[in-house]
Amino acid sequence: MINTYTSTQKFLHWALFALVILLYALTYGEEFYPRGDPTVDAIWRLHISFGLLLAAFVLWRVVLRGLRGRPGLPAEMSKL
Repeated sequence: MINTYTSTQKFLHWALFALVILLYALTYGEEFYPRGDPTVDAIWRLHISFGLLLAAFVLWRVVLRGLRGRPGLPAEMSKL
């Protein structure tokens, strides 16, 4: 039985968290620039690039979960 997640799974968990926060920041940060500003185009390019990275990490995480499974609950916890 598996007792803990691997370091790769933990890394992916926190990397996904950071990417989601970054993507929200990029989305809302665009509002600080006037329409047509070249910075807005750069922000959207970054948003798309990091979004694709997020999708790749999600796929990687799902594959790892399918291959390795998940740790069981501690003995003292009920399954409710």
